[in-house]
This record gives sequence, structure tokens and C-alpha cells, in this order.
Amino acid sequence: MADQTHKPKAKTVKPLEEALGIALKKVLNSHGYPFHESVIRVISKVRTRSLWVPWVPEFPVQVNGQHTRIDLVLTNQKNNIYLVCECKRSNPAVANWCFAKSCFFPNASLAQHCYMDALQRQPHEGGLISSYVRQLTTSDRLFQVAVEVRGGVTGDDSVKGRGQIEEAATQVCRGLNGLIDSLYQRGLPRLGAGNIFFLPVVITTAKLWATDTDISLASTETGEIEDASVSVNPMKWLWYQYPQSPGLKHSAPNNFCSHDLREILYHEFVRPIAIARPDGLDELLSASMWEMF
Repeated sequence: MADQTHKPKAKTVKPLEEALGIALKKVLNSHGYPFHESVIRVISKVRTRSLWVPWVPEFPVQVNGQHTRIDLVLTNQKNNIYLVCECKRSNPAVANWCFAKSCFFPNASLAQHCYMDALQRQPHEGGLISSYVRQLTTSDRLFQVAVEVRGGVTGDDSVKGRGQIEEAATQVCRGLNGLIDSLYQRGLPRLGAGNIFFLPVVITTAKLWATDTDISLASTETGEIEDASVSVNPMKWLWYQYPQSPGLKHSAPNNFCSHDLREILYHEFVRPIAIARPDGLDELLSASMWEMF
């Protein structure tokens, strides 16, 4: 006797729904929403989750009349450190972010240090809130030159090509200074509550590479490196010293006073940005430099 069992019919997807689903996937990917959400998921699972927690996503800020939204803010247990995170899905065509060192370091106190922006309320002077720079540590991961390099993969027309590093650095600094302005204008920190610290972080799908090649040895005739190639090493995370423009700066008064342009450059404008792949977040967030807080 024939088997009379009725098997459920496979669900058929209407052509319009299927086409819309494909288009929606492409748009979501191009805007970076899935990557943003996946970063939050990764952070919630790393072994440092007890030290750092996602604070707020898509926090709106403005600085010097420019509006933006911070992709993600992480905070520590004491809620006195804010990691301002920009999630950047790179264009596959130029998804190799390569970093090199400059041979020229001005004789400034911060030139070879990692440091953070900070807000403090002075117990004297009427409780004035001012900003300053807090040193973290010296590091051999500090780089001053950043470029995107092709990797032989087809690109995404909906995502910007070269210039993504500059775009991400500008965006995260705008978010950083916007958050500082937001808290400063709200009268934070309160008197006796301790200082508040801020660090810009770019989290990216790009592969990170660093070279120890001395690029200053390029030919002065051609302006080019004459060796056939330069050495490159994969990195999970690193520091990029980015000279942010005055238009990105927050409005909190700075307690640093100097007429030395070298010191002014670093205290007011150059910002070390931590750039990390998702698989480097655990190492970054568990670094020994956080033990001092």
C-alpha cells in the first residue's frame, strides 16, 4: 500500500519578496548595521566583558555645529572611562589598512606616548571644569602614516574606496569631541566625583598591517622607496597618531598653557586612535594600561 503520509510543502518565496530580501541585505551591509551589531555581540562575549560594557549605541552629539552619531560607547566598571567607538566596514577592494612610522618625532613630551582626553572639575577657582591630557603608556605600536592598499578582491561600489582611514579617523574624533562637549555642557564631572577620560577607537573589518621599513630612506631624486618591496606584519590592533583639525575640537577650556608649538600640536590636536579588528578587541580591552584606573 502506498505511503499516505503527507509531507509539508516547502515554503515558496515569491519573486518580489526574494528580490526585496536580496536588496535589503545589500543595503544593510553597505550601511554597516550588521557589522555594528556583530561588534556588540563580540564585546559581550570577550573575557573582558566584566571590565567593559556597551554603554549606549548611536549616541547623537555635535561639535562646532557639526552633527553626528557615535556608533558605540563602552565604559568601564567605574564609569569614568568612555571608549568612543566607530565601526567601519571597509571596502573589500582596499581592505588592507597599512601603517608606517615617521622618522621625525618633535621633541615633545607626548610624541611617543599614548594618551587620553580628560575632563576635571577644579576644587578651587569656583569649581571650573577644564580639559587636559592623561598619559597612558609608551608603545611600539604607534604609527603616523596610514594608507589603504588593494588586495585583488572585487570592491563594493556602495562603500567608499581609498580615504576610508581618514574618514573613520575624522568621524571618531568628531564623536569623541562631541561627547566631551555634551558632558561638559551638562556640568560633568560633578565636584568630588573624579575625572572622566575619553579614548577614540575604530573597529574595522579591514586587515591591519604594519611595516618597520624606514620610509625616510626613499630616493631624494624620485621620492620613491627603491627596494623591491617593504616588510609587512599583520596586526590585530595598533595606535594611529591622527592630527585632528581645529574644527573637530571640543569647547571645554584646556588647562595646558604653552607657547611651544611642538607641545601645542600634541596636547591640542594629535590624538592616538586605537584601531582594532574584532579579533583584537580582547587584547586591546585587557591591556595592562587600564590597570592604572
